[in-house]
Amino acid sequence: MPAVRTPLSRRPTRVRRRYHLRTPAYVYMLVTVLIAVGAFNSQNNLLFWAFGFALATLVVSGVLSGTMLMGLEVERRALGDTRAGHPLVLSYTVRNQNSLVPAFAMRIEEIEPARVWWRRAARVATPWTEHCDRPRVFVAHVGPGEAVSARVPVLAHRRGLVRFEGVRVISSFPFGLIRKTMEFPLAEEVVVTPRRAEPPARARDRLGRAGDAAIASRRQGPGDEFFSLREYVEGDSPRAIAWRASARRMETGASGTGLLVRQNASPAPARLWVVLRLNPGAAAAADDNERAIALATGLVEDAAEQGLSVGLAVPRAGVLLRPLAGRAAVLACARELGVLHLPDLRTSADDGRFPAAAAAPGALVVVVHAGPVDQTFGPGASGETVHVSSDEAAPTEGAPSAGGAA
Repeated sequence: MPAVRTPLSRRPTRVRRRYHLRTPAYVYMLVTVLIAVGAFNSQNNLLFWAFGFALATLVVSGVLSGTMLMGLEVERRALGDTRAGHPLVLSYTVRNQNSLVPAFAMRIEEIEPARVWWRRAARVATPWTEHCDRPRVFVAHVGPGEAVSARVPVLAHRRGLVRFEGVRVISSFPFGLIRKTMEFPLAEEVVVTPRRAEPPARARDRLGRAGDAAIASRRQGPGDEFFSLREYVEGDSPRAIAWRASARRMETGASGTGLLVRQNASPAPARLWVVLRLNPGAAAAADDNERAIALATGLVEDAAEQGLSVGLAVPRAGVLLRPLAGRAAVLACARELGVLHLPDLRTSADDGRFPAAAAAPGALVVVVHAGPVDQTFGPGASGETVHVSSDEAAPTEGAPSAGGAA
Protein backbone atom coordinates (compact mmCIF):
# COMPACT_ATOMS: atom_id res chain seq x y z
CA MET A 1 0.00 0.00 0.00
CA PRO A 2 1.25 3.54 -0.64
CA ALA A 3 3.05 5.32 2.16
CA VAL A 4 1.32 8.27 3.79
CA ARG A 5 3.34 11.20 5.13
CA THR A 6 2.15 12.70 8.41
CA PRO A 7 3.40 15.44 10.79
CA LEU A 8 6.28 14.48 13.04
CA SER A 9 5.85 14.06 16.79
CA ARG A 10 8.70 12.92 19.00
CA ARG A 11 8.28 9.85 21.19
CA PRO A 12 11.17 8.38 23.23
CA THR A 13 11.69 4.63 23.00
CA ARG A 14 14.20 1.90 23.83
CA VAL A 15 16.10 0.46 20.89
CA ARG A 16 18.77 -2.09 20.17
CA ARG A 17 21.20 -1.63 17.27
CA ARG A 18 23.09 -4.43 15.55
CA TYR A 19 25.36 -4.71 12.51
CA HIS A 20 25.70 -7.85 10.41
CA LEU A 21 28.13 -8.49 7.59
CA ARG A 22 26.36 -10.21 4.73
CA THR A 23 28.01 -12.86 2.55
CA PRO A 24 28.82 -10.38 -0.25
CA ALA A 25 30.60 -8.25 2.35
CA TYR A 26 33.06 -11.03 3.22
CA VAL A 27 33.83 -11.56 -0.45
CA TYR A 28 34.20 -7.82 -0.94
CA MET A 29 36.58 -7.58 2.06
CA LEU A 30 38.69 -10.46 0.72
CA VAL A 31 38.92 -8.75 -2.66
CA THR A 32 39.91 -5.49 -0.93
CA VAL A 33 42.71 -7.24 0.97
CA LEU A 34 44.00 -8.85 -2.21
CA ILE A 35 43.98 -5.47 -3.99
CA ALA A 36 45.88 -3.93 -1.06
CA VAL A 37 48.52 -6.67 -1.14
CA GLY A 38 48.96 -6.26 -4.90
CA ALA A 39 49.13 -2.46 -4.63
CA PHE A 40 51.84 -2.47 -1.94
CA ASN A 41 53.86 -5.12 -3.72
CA SER A 42 53.71 -3.59 -7.17
CA GLN A 43 53.40 0.10 -6.19
CA ASN A 44 50.89 0.45 -9.01
CA ASN A 45 48.88 3.68 -8.82
CA LEU A 46 45.85 2.09 -10.41
CA LEU A 47 45.76 -0.60 -7.74
CA PHE A 48 46.14 2.05 -5.02
CA TRP A 49 43.18 3.87 -6.52
CA ALA A 50 41.13 0.64 -6.60
CA PHE A 51 42.09 -0.15 -2.99
CA GLY A 52 41.04 3.33 -1.84
CA PHE A 53 37.72 3.03 -3.66
CA ALA A 54 36.98 -0.40 -2.16
CA LEU A 55 37.89 0.76 1.35
CA ALA A 56 35.75 3.89 1.01
CA THR A 57 32.82 1.76 -0.12
CA LEU A 58 33.03 -0.34 3.06
CA VAL A 59 33.28 2.74 5.28
CA VAL A 60 30.36 4.49 3.59
CA SER A 61 28.25 1.33 3.71
CA GLY A 62 28.76 1.05 7.46
CA VAL A 63 28.72 4.69 8.55
CA LEU A 64 26.12 6.27 6.26
CA SER A 65 23.27 3.84 6.86
CA GLY A 66 24.16 3.50 10.54
CA THR A 67 23.79 7.26 10.99
CA MET A 68 20.57 7.12 9.00
CA LEU A 69 18.97 4.52 11.29
CA MET A 70 20.05 6.11 14.57
CA GLY A 71 17.43 8.86 14.24
CA LEU A 72 14.47 6.58 13.47
CA GLU A 73 11.47 5.77 15.63
CA VAL A 74 8.77 3.24 14.75
CA GLU A 75 5.18 2.78 15.89
CA ARG A 76 2.87 -0.13 15.14
CA ARG A 77 -0.92 -0.10 15.42
CA ALA A 78 -3.38 -2.89 14.72
CA LEU A 79 -6.49 -1.61 12.94
CA GLY A 80 -8.95 -3.69 14.96
CA ASP A 81 -9.57 -7.39 15.52
CA THR A 82 -10.12 -9.84 12.69
CA ARG A 83 -11.57 -13.29 12.05
CA ALA A 84 -9.64 -16.46 11.35
CA GLY A 85 -9.23 -16.81 7.60
CA HIS A 86 -9.38 -13.03 7.08
CA PRO A 87 -6.57 -10.46 6.85
CA LEU A 88 -5.25 -8.68 9.92
CA VAL A 89 -4.28 -5.11 8.99
CA LEU A 90 -1.31 -3.50 10.74
CA SER A 91 -0.18 0.10 10.35
CA TYR A 92 3.49 1.09 10.77
CA THR A 93 4.66 4.66 11.21
CA VAL A 94 8.36 5.50 10.72
CA ARG A 95 9.56 8.85 12.09
CA ASN A 96 12.91 10.34 11.11
CA GLN A 97 14.20 12.56 13.91
CA ASN A 98 17.35 13.51 11.96
CA SER A 99 17.41 17.12 10.85
CA LEU A 100 19.70 16.56 7.82
CA VAL A 101 20.05 12.83 7.02
CA PRO A 102 17.21 11.08 5.13
CA ALA A 103 16.45 7.38 5.51
CA PHE A 104 16.29 4.97 2.56
CA ALA A 105 15.38 1.36 1.77
CA MET A 106 14.05 0.09 5.12
CA ARG A 107 12.31 -3.23 5.70
CA ILE A 108 10.06 -3.44 8.77
CA GLU A 109 9.08 -6.78 10.30
CA GLU A 110 7.87 -8.24 13.59
CA ILE A 111 10.31 -9.78 16.07
CA GLU A 112 9.76 -13.45 16.89
CA PRO A 113 8.97 -14.01 20.59
CA ALA A 114 11.94 -16.40 20.87
CA ARG A 115 14.29 -13.55 19.93
CA VAL A 116 12.93 -10.95 22.35
CA TRP A 117 15.85 -9.56 24.33
CA TRP A 118 14.09 -7.18 26.72
CA ARG A 119 11.68 -9.65 28.39
CA ARG A 120 12.49 -13.28 29.01
CA ALA A 121 8.84 -14.11 29.79
CA ALA A 122 7.98 -13.67 26.13
CA ARG A 123 9.86 -16.86 25.32
CA VAL A 124 7.23 -19.06 26.97
CA ALA A 125 4.21 -17.35 25.38
CA THR A 126 2.43 -18.78 22.36
CA PRO A 127 4.17 -17.01 19.46
CA TRP A 128 2.21 -14.85 17.07
CA THR A 129 3.72 -16.91 14.26
CA GLU A 130 1.20 -19.66 15.10
CA HIS A 131 -1.73 -17.32 14.47
CA CYS A 132 -0.79 -15.27 11.40
CA ASP A 133 1.81 -14.77 8.69
CA ARG A 134 4.86 -12.60 9.30
CA PRO A 135 4.07 -8.92 8.73
CA ARG A 136 6.60 -7.26 6.40
CA VAL A 137 6.50 -3.82 4.84
CA PHE A 138 9.05 -1.86 2.81
CA VAL A 139 9.54 1.89 3.23
CA ALA A 140 11.60 3.43 0.45
CA HIS A 141 12.28 6.91 1.82
CA VAL A 142 11.66 9.05 4.90
CA GLY A 143 12.93 12.62 4.69
CA PRO A 144 14.46 14.58 7.59
CA GLY A 145 11.80 15.50 10.12
CA GLU A 146 9.12 13.47 8.32
CA ALA A 147 6.89 10.58 9.32
CA VAL A 148 5.72 7.93 6.83
CA SER A 149 2.89 5.45 7.47
CA ALA A 150 2.34 2.19 5.63
CA ARG A 151 -0.25 -0.57 6.07
CA VAL A 152 0.23 -4.29 5.55
CA PRO A 153 -2.48 -7.03 5.60
CA VAL A 154 -1.45 -10.47 6.87
CA LEU A 155 -3.59 -13.60 6.84
CA ALA A 156 -4.82 -14.80 10.25
CA HIS A 157 -4.82 -18.61 10.31
CA ARG A 158 -6.32 -19.49 13.69
CA ARG A 159 -8.27 -17.89 16.49
CA GLY A 160 -6.61 -16.71 19.67
CA LEU A 161 -4.94 -13.81 21.43
CA VAL A 162 -2.08 -12.56 19.24
CA ARG A 163 0.72 -10.85 21.16
CA PHE A 164 3.17 -8.73 19.20
CA GLU A 165 6.35 -7.99 21.15
CA GLY A 166 8.41 -5.63 19.02
CA VAL A 167 9.39 -4.32 15.61
CA ARG A 168 12.67 -4.73 13.72
CA VAL A 169 13.92 -2.22 11.12
CA ILE A 170 16.47 -3.60 8.63
CA SER A 171 18.46 -1.71 6.02
CA SER A 172 21.41 -2.61 3.78
CA PHE A 173 21.57 0.81 2.16
CA PRO A 174 23.45 1.85 0.06
CA PHE A 175 25.48 -1.08 -1.33
CA GLY A 176 23.92 -4.11 0.35
CA LEU A 177 27.15 -5.16 2.04
CA ILE A 178 26.41 -4.52 5.71
CA ARG A 179 22.96 -5.11 7.17
CA LYS A 180 21.99 -2.70 9.95
CA THR A 181 19.19 -3.61 12.39
CA MET A 182 17.27 -1.65 14.99
CA GLU A 183 14.75 -3.32 17.33
CA PHE A 184 11.93 -1.45 19.10
CA PRO A 185 9.95 -2.95 22.02
CA LEU A 186 6.31 -2.41 21.03
CA ALA A 187 3.87 -4.68 22.90
CA GLU A 188 0.34 -4.98 21.51
CA GLU A 189 -2.45 -7.55 21.60
CA VAL A 190 -5.01 -8.39 18.92
CA VAL A 191 -7.84 -10.92 19.08
CA VAL A 192 -8.41 -13.24 16.14
CA THR A 193 -12.05 -14.28 16.48
CA PRO A 194 -13.28 -17.78 15.49
CA ARG A 195 -14.41 -18.85 12.08
CA ARG A 196 -18.15 -19.08 11.51
CA ALA A 197 -19.88 -22.41 11.06
CA GLU A 198 -23.38 -22.49 9.58
CA PRO A 199 -25.95 -23.65 12.19
CA PRO A 200 -28.25 -26.56 11.26
CA ALA A 201 -31.61 -25.75 9.67
CA ARG A 202 -33.69 -26.66 12.74
CA ALA A 203 -31.73 -24.20 14.90
CA ARG A 204 -32.09 -21.42 12.31
CA ASP A 205 -35.84 -22.02 12.06
CA ARG A 206 -36.22 -21.80 15.85
CA LEU A 207 -34.23 -18.54 15.92
CA GLY A 208 -36.45 -17.11 13.20
CA ARG A 209 -39.62 -17.88 15.15
CA ALA A 210 -38.15 -16.37 18.32
CA GLY A 211 -37.16 -13.25 16.42
CA ASP A 212 -40.77 -12.62 15.41
CA ALA A 213 -41.86 -12.59 19.04
CA ALA A 214 -41.68 -9.47 21.18
CA ILE A 215 -41.92 -9.12 24.93
CA ALA A 216 -43.44 -5.95 26.38
CA SER A 217 -40.96 -4.02 28.48
CA ARG A 218 -41.42 -1.35 31.11
CA ARG A 219 -40.41 1.44 28.75
CA GLN A 220 -42.71 3.62 26.69
CA GLY A 221 -42.27 3.21 22.95
CA PRO A 222 -43.89 2.37 19.60
CA GLY A 223 -45.11 -1.10 20.53
CA ASP A 224 -48.55 -2.70 20.63
CA GLU A 225 -48.81 -3.47 24.37
CA PHE A 226 -50.44 -1.01 26.79
CA PHE A 227 -48.02 1.03 28.93
CA SER A 228 -49.91 3.91 30.62
CA LEU A 229 -52.25 6.88 30.20
CA ARG A 230 -51.26 10.55 30.23
CA GLU A 231 -52.81 13.99 29.76
CA TYR A 232 -53.60 15.06 26.22
CA VAL A 233 -51.06 17.57 24.80
CA GLU A 234 -51.77 19.73 21.79
CA GLY A 235 -50.34 18.01 18.76
CA ASP A 236 -51.10 14.43 19.87
CA SER A 237 -52.84 12.27 17.30
CA PRO A 238 -56.59 11.87 17.83
CA ARG A 239 -56.15 8.16 17.22
CA ALA A 240 -54.14 7.90 20.44
CA ILE A 241 -56.95 9.30 22.63
CA ALA A 242 -58.47 6.79 25.04
CA TRP A 243 -62.09 7.89 24.67
CA ARG A 244 -63.66 5.69 27.35
CA ALA A 245 -61.07 6.61 29.96
CA SER A 246 -61.40 10.26 28.96
CA ALA A 247 -65.23 10.10 29.35
CA ARG A 248 -64.95 8.62 32.83
CA ARG A 249 -62.46 11.31 33.77
CA MET A 250 -64.74 14.07 32.50
CA GLU A 251 -67.58 12.68 34.62
CA THR A 252 -65.48 13.33 37.71
CA GLY A 253 -65.19 17.01 36.78
CA ALA A 254 -61.45 17.01 36.11
CA SER A 255 -59.88 20.29 35.05
CA GLY A 256 -58.55 20.95 31.56
CA THR A 257 -59.70 19.13 28.49
CA GLY A 258 -60.08 15.90 30.43
CA LEU A 259 -58.67 13.92 27.52
CA LEU A 260 -56.26 11.03 28.12
CA VAL A 261 -53.80 9.59 25.63
CA ARG A 262 -52.84 5.93 25.50
CA GLN A 263 -49.09 5.11 25.60
CA ASN A 264 -47.76 1.78 24.40
CA ALA A 265 -44.73 -0.14 25.65
CA SER A 266 -41.69 -0.51 23.45
CA PRO A 267 -41.06 -4.10 22.36
CA ALA A 268 -38.07 -5.79 23.97
CA PRO A 269 -36.26 -8.50 21.99
CA ALA A 270 -36.63 -12.10 23.04
CA ARG A 271 -33.68 -13.44 25.03
CA LEU A 272 -31.44 -16.21 23.74
CA TRP A 273 -28.70 -17.97 25.69
CA VAL A 274 -25.99 -19.79 23.75
CA VAL A 275 -24.42 -22.29 26.17
CA LEU A 276 -21.19 -23.87 24.97
CA ARG A 277 -20.46 -27.29 26.51
CA LEU A 278 -16.80 -28.07 25.87
CA ASN A 279 -14.80 -31.20 26.66
CA PRO A 280 -11.74 -30.51 28.83
CA GLY A 281 -8.46 -32.34 29.00
CA ALA A 282 -8.40 -34.80 26.10
CA ALA A 283 -6.32 -33.66 23.15
CA ALA A 284 -8.56 -35.75 20.87
CA ALA A 285 -11.49 -33.45 21.75
CA ALA A 286 -9.72 -30.32 20.44
CA ASP A 287 -11.30 -30.62 16.99
CA ASP A 288 -14.78 -31.09 18.51
CA ASN A 289 -14.23 -28.07 20.74
CA GLU A 290 -13.14 -25.91 17.82
CA ARG A 291 -16.14 -26.95 15.72
CA ALA A 292 -18.41 -26.17 18.67
CA ILE A 293 -16.85 -22.71 19.04
CA ALA A 294 -17.34 -22.02 15.33
CA LEU A 295 -20.95 -23.21 15.56
CA ALA A 296 -21.60 -20.97 18.57
CA THR A 297 -20.21 -18.03 16.59
CA GLY A 298 -22.65 -18.72 13.77
CA LEU A 299 -25.58 -18.99 16.20
CA VAL A 300 -24.74 -15.67 17.86
CA GLU A 301 -24.50 -13.86 14.52
CA ASP A 302 -27.75 -15.34 13.21
CA ALA A 303 -29.59 -14.53 16.44
CA ALA A 304 -28.38 -10.92 16.37
CA GLU A 305 -29.59 -10.59 12.78
CA GLN A 306 -33.02 -11.86 13.88
CA GLY A 307 -33.19 -9.07 16.48
CA LEU A 308 -32.72 -11.31 19.53
CA SER A 309 -30.91 -10.33 22.69
CA VAL A 310 -28.02 -12.83 22.91
CA GLY A 311 -26.12 -14.05 25.97
CA LEU A 312 -23.15 -16.43 26.06
CA ALA A 313 -22.12 -18.96 28.70
CA VAL A 314 -19.13 -21.30 28.68
CA PRO A 315 -19.27 -23.05 32.08
CA ARG A 316 -15.88 -24.75 32.01
CA ALA A 317 -14.15 -21.52 31.00
CA GLY A 318 -15.94 -19.29 33.50
CA VAL A 319 -17.45 -17.13 30.73
CA LEU A 320 -20.86 -15.55 31.34
CA LEU A 321 -21.99 -12.63 29.14
CA ARG A 322 -25.38 -11.12 29.92
CA PRO A 323 -27.74 -10.78 26.92
CA LEU A 324 -26.98 -7.90 24.58
CA ALA A 325 -28.67 -6.85 21.37
CA GLY A 326 -27.32 -6.07 17.92
CA ARG A 327 -23.70 -5.60 16.96
CA ALA A 328 -22.60 -5.27 20.59
CA ALA A 329 -23.58 -8.90 21.24
CA VAL A 330 -21.67 -10.16 18.19
CA LEU A 331 -18.48 -8.28 19.10
CA ALA A 332 -18.53 -9.24 22.78
CA CYS A 333 -19.21 -12.93 22.12
CA ALA A 334 -16.65 -13.12 19.30
CA ARG A 335 -13.88 -11.74 21.53
CA GLU A 336 -14.70 -14.12 24.39
CA LEU A 337 -14.79 -17.11 22.05
CA GLY A 338 -11.59 -15.94 20.37
CA VAL A 339 -9.51 -15.87 23.55
CA LEU A 340 -10.73 -19.22 24.93
CA HIS A 341 -7.68 -21.28 25.86
CA LEU A 342 -8.68 -24.92 25.68
CA PRO A 343 -5.86 -26.30 27.90
CA ASP A 344 -7.17 -24.09 30.75
CA LEU A 345 -10.69 -25.55 30.78
CA ARG A 346 -11.86 -26.57 34.23
CA THR A 347 -12.31 -30.30 34.79
CA SER A 348 -14.37 -30.54 38.00
CA ALA A 349 -18.02 -31.59 37.88
CA ASP A 350 -19.20 -28.40 39.61
CA ASP A 351 -17.58 -26.22 36.97
CA GLY A 352 -19.36 -28.17 34.24
CA ARG A 353 -22.89 -27.55 35.51
CA PHE A 354 -25.47 -25.66 33.50
CA PRO A 355 -25.29 -21.93 34.41
CA ALA A 356 -28.17 -20.75 36.59
CA ALA A 357 -28.33 -17.36 34.80
CA ALA A 358 -29.28 -19.10 31.54
CA ALA A 359 -32.14 -20.97 33.22
CA ALA A 360 -34.35 -17.87 33.64
CA PRO A 361 -37.99 -18.46 32.66
CA GLY A 362 -39.03 -17.30 29.20
CA ALA A 363 -35.56 -17.51 27.64
CA LEU A 364 -34.68 -19.64 24.64
CA VAL A 365 -31.56 -21.75 25.24
CA VAL A 366 -29.36 -23.29 22.55
CA VAL A 367 -26.80 -25.73 23.96
CA VAL A 368 -23.85 -26.40 21.65
CA HIS A 369 -22.17 -29.71 22.55
CA ALA A 370 -18.60 -30.53 21.61
CA GLY A 371 -19.24 -34.04 20.39
CA PRO A 372 -22.38 -36.10 21.14
CA VAL A 373 -25.46 -34.40 22.58
CA ASP A 374 -26.28 -34.87 26.28
CA GLN A 375 -30.03 -34.22 26.66
CA THR A 376 -29.72 -34.01 30.46
CA PHE A 377 -27.58 -30.87 30.21
CA GLY A 378 -30.02 -27.96 30.24
CA PRO A 379 -32.29 -25.74 32.33
CA GLY A 380 -34.98 -28.40 32.77
CA ALA A 381 -38.58 -27.25 32.56
CA SER A 382 -37.79 -23.55 33.16
CA GLY A 383 -37.04 -22.78 29.53
CA GLU A 384 -37.10 -24.04 25.96
CA THR A 385 -33.88 -25.78 24.98
CA VAL A 386 -32.45 -26.70 21.58
CA HIS A 387 -29.48 -29.11 21.58
CA VAL A 388 -26.96 -28.94 18.76
CA SER A 389 -23.88 -31.12 18.28
CA SER A 390 -20.59 -29.92 16.86
CA ASP A 391 -20.89 -32.73 14.32
CA GLU A 392 -23.80 -30.80 12.74
CA ALA A 393 -21.61 -27.77 12.00
CA ALA A 394 -21.37 -26.93 8.31
CA PRO A 395 -18.35 -24.60 7.83
CA THR A 396 -18.89 -21.70 5.44
CA GLU A 397 -15.45 -20.09 5.71
CA GLY A 398 -13.09 -23.06 5.72
CA ALA A 399 -12.62 -25.75 8.32
CA PRO A 400 -12.02 -24.41 11.82
CA SER A 401 -8.43 -24.72 12.89
CA ALA A 402 -7.40 -25.70 16.37
CA GLY A 403 -6.22 -22.78 18.38
CA GLY A 404 -6.51 -20.82 21.57
CA ALA A 405 -5.25 -17.84 23.46
CA ALA A 406 -1.71 -17.83 24.64
